[in-house]
Amino acid sequence: MAPTLLIVAAFFLAVAAEQRCTTGRVEADVNSNGYCVYESDIATWLGADALVLLLVNQLLVMEMTRCLMW
Repeated sequence: MAPTLLIVAAFFLAVAAEQRCTTGRVEADVNSNGYCVYESDIATWLGADALVLLLVNQLLVMEMTRCLMW
């Protein structure tokens, strides 16, 4: 039950991160080469939280099935 809830929570966090995706702006460096600059915002943290939930889920499943080898 707990692993399923973690996966569902991670899915909704990932969807929320995708909905709040930021736009970048083009800046030039000293050689007049253009590159994109993206700012860190809530979407970054939502995506990171989704990743952490998936990692915790994997550890939980491995522990429940006694598949965790130390």
